[in-house]
Amino acid sequence: MTATGCTANWVIKDYRARAGVVSYLNQGAAAVIHDRERDAHDKIMQFCGGSYEILTEEHNQA
Repeated sequence: MTATGCTANWVIKDYRARAGVVSYLNQGAAAVIHDRERDAHDKIMQFCGGSYEILTEEHNQA
């Protein structure tokens, strides 16, 4: 179970290319940021059906 506010969201999903963009808030307590990042990786892994490659990673703070 994931706590409220500790989730990542799909911004773009391209089913044909098996590609997408996931966004999560990169601010707050380190443990909360880690949970959001883990949730993003879990969503990517589920979408890709296993292993995946991150081509670009941006760290923007609001």
